[in-house]
Amino acid sequence: MSAEAIKLSYWGNAESQEMKHLNNIVLKLSFRSSRSILWEEKFLAHFLKGLGEPSLNIAMYHSRTAEQEIRNNTLSVFPYFTVTVFVITVFCLASVTLGDCVRSKTWLGLVAIISSALASLTAFGILMHCGVPMIGMNMAAPFLMLGIGIDDAFVTLSAWHRTRPQDSVRERMAQTYAESAVSISITSITNMISFFVGTFTYFSSVRVFCLYLGISVLMTYVWHITLFGACLALSGRAEKQQLHNITCKRVKSSSES
Repeated sequence: MSAEAIKLSYWGNAESQEMKHLNNIVLKLSFRSSRSILWEEKFLAHFLKGLGEPSLNIAMYHSRTAEQEIRNNTLSVFPYFTVTVFVITVFCLASVTLGDCVRSKTWLGLVAIISSALASLTAFGILMHCGVPMIGMNMAAPFLMLGIGIDDAFVTLSAWHRTRPQDSVRERMAQTYAESAVSISITSITNMISFFVGTFTYFSSVRVFCLYLGISVLMTYVWHITLFGACLALSGRAEKQQLHNITCKRVKSSSES
């Protein structure tokens, strides 16, 4: 008797329990019991060790296959994140720098990056304080928030540059927020809804990842409206006083020279 393929199925006790401190939240994350996971790991290790036949091709699918593959994919591209952050930072600083040394907003490009980083730290701190576990996939969240934060900064600065330089800083800020806040709010809400929908998936790691992303988007929006807006107002005052955008020394703008 011969066979080209054999499928062996082993069913373990995948008990679940609600996470601590999340009883009042609609989302309930389930995690398998440590005993079931320990048995699964030991079984797979002994199974692979016992089958040393090189002619056999073994393919396994267990309760944590999807989670492990997603985690491995995230860790495999992690070394490239440093280069990505550097390129994004240079691009951001170059994009907000104009030919006019007074009207340029070079420091605001750096503020946009810092604001995104603070948003991720705030979201991580809140969720970890609430008892939500930290997984390897979450390390991709700060880089996603970096792109969202920089995009919001570009939208805000674009609205600022369309205002009249002769107006007061208060009036220019009002016009800037009236034009950009709607766009930023809509995109932030749609992003949050998209990520929160992902918390209803079957895989617990994807639930945690989407929860971290959803809260991170919310914190990115809050930090951008508050911190970035305040720094923009300070930069507007410096522009009103004809100060250099980097050295803060009094100079003449290119339009007056």
